[in-house]
Amino acid sequence: MQDENKISNYEKKEFEGWWYLPQNEKTQRVFGKAIFYPNQLGILLLYGVFEENAEKDIKSNYEIILGETWNQVPITLVNVFEIKRVDYTAKKNSKFKQIVTKYTFSQLIYNYPFSSKDEMYGKSFYVPFSNLRNWFPYDNNFNKDNKNNNDHIILTYTRPKPRKFKLLECDCSIYPIHQNGSSVTTPNYWSDETYWVSFKFKNKILIEEFIVQYIKPLEDFFSFAMNTVIRPEKIAIGFEGLKLNKVGIPENIQIIEPNEVLEDNQVRQRDWVMSSDQKFLSYNLGSGLGNIINNWLLRYTELNTVFEGYLATFYNTTLKNYPKIRYLTLLQSIESHCRIRNLNLPKPDGLKSKLKSLVLIFKPYIECLVGIINVDKITQELNHKRQYLTHLNPNEKDKFLNGSYTLDQLIQLSGLILELIILTEIEIPEKNIFVILNSGETTFRKYKKLLNQFN
Repeated sequence: MQDENKISNYEKKEFEGWWYLPQNEKTQRVFGKAIFYPNQLGILLLYGVFEENAEKDIKSNYEIILGETWNQVPITLVNVFEIKRVDYTAKKNSKFKQIVTKYTFSQLIYNYPFSSKDEMYGKSFYVPFSNLRNWFPYDNNFNKDNKNNNDHIILTYTRPKPRKFKLLECDCSIYPIHQNGSSVTTPNYWSDETYWVSFKFKNKILIEEFIVQYIKPLEDFFSFAMNTVIRPEKIAIGFEGLKLNKVGIPENIQIIEPNEVLEDNQVRQRDWVMSSDQKFLSYNLGSGLGNIINNWLLRYTELNTVFEGYLATFYNTTLKNYPKIRYLTLLQSIESHCRIRNLNLPKPDGLKSKLKSLVLIFKPYIECLVGIINVDKITQELNHKRQYLTHLNPNEKDKFLNGSYTLDQLIQLSGLILELIILTEIEIPEKNIFVILNSGETTFRKYKKLLNQFN
C-alpha cells in the first residue's frame, strides 16, 4: 500500500488500478499501471483501450486521465500522450489476447481526482525541497546536557524561526520541520530536518502556472546557490477544509515540538554534511534573502537564456563530456546577456569588445580570487577559442591549440563571468559578493587552482 507521505520526486513508484476518462467514470474503466519516474516523463500502460479509440489507428492524447488504485486512492495524470499500441489479439501465436496501449504523462497528482485542468488550482502550497537544510548550516539547534550523568544525555531541540517574506504575488515562508520516527529494523528514534517552503495566495492560481512561475525558478535558484541539482520532493496543495497542524503542514507528519526533550539513547540523528561545493549559503545574504529570491524570480523570464545556459552547462552530466559545446554555450549566454542589457558594441570585434567590457567590470572580483590579471590577454583568448569553434577557420587552428590557456580554464573563467553576471543581476550587494568569493566553504575558492595562470 502506498503512503502519501512517501510519494517523492526521487523514487520510482508504480500505481496499479483502474483508469478512465473523466466523462466515462462509471461506464468504462481499463485496468493498467502508472509508473512514475524521477525527473522524467511517466509511463501509463493500459491493458485495453478506451471505447472511443477501439477502432482508430491514430494515436490518442488526453488532457486528463483519472485512476483509482487497489486501495481506492484517486490519481490524476496530466498531459497524457499515446506513444505505442500493440494489438495482441491479431497475433496468431500470442496467448495474450489483449490490446496494450502505452502513454507518457507529465504530472501525477496523488490523492485527488481533477476532471479538467481548469479545476487544477489552489490557494496554498507546501513544498519540501531536498537537501535544503545544508543551505541553512546554523539551524541545527540541538543542545546536549550531560552534567549530571555521562551515560544519560538529554537533547533539547529548538526550532529556528521561519524566514518569511513576500514573493511576487504570495506570502512565502521557509522553515524546517523536524521529523522523527522508527521502524522494525531500526527501533531507535531517528531525527531529521526537512525544509519546507509554503506559498499562500490571496486568489486561486492554476497548478501549472504555480509550477512555471514559482517552483521551476526556485529549483534553479537553489541549484545555483548550492551548486547541485535541487528538486522539490513533492507539492502538497492546500484546499479549503484541509487540516493543517500548527506549523502549517498536513497533520499526519510527525514533528518534534520546540524544546521537546529526548534521551540520547532514543535519538539517532541522521548524517548532516555541509557541502564544500556550494556557491553561497543563506547567511551570506544576511537579511536580504527574500529580496534576492524575488529578484531571481523577476529576472528569470527576462534572462531565461542566460540562466538556462549556465545551468545546462554545469548541471547537465551529459554535456560534461563535450567541453567545446559547454564553452560555446557559456559564451552564447554571455552574449545573450549583452544583447538583453543593450551592451552591444560596434563591430569590428563586437564579441571581443563585449567580453573585454565584462572582464573590466568584474576585474576586482576576479582578481580577489586569482591575483592581478591581464585583461587584453584574457579577452583575446576567450574570443579566439570561440571564433575557431564557431567557424572552424583553419587559419585559427594554431591559435586554438597553442593558446596561453587550456579550454578547461576558459570554461571555468567564462563560467565565473556568467556567475558574476547572475549575482549582480539578482542584486546581491558588492560587499556580500566579496564575502562569498572569499568564503572558505564555497566553490569559488576552487577557482584559485583552476585559474592561477591568469596573470
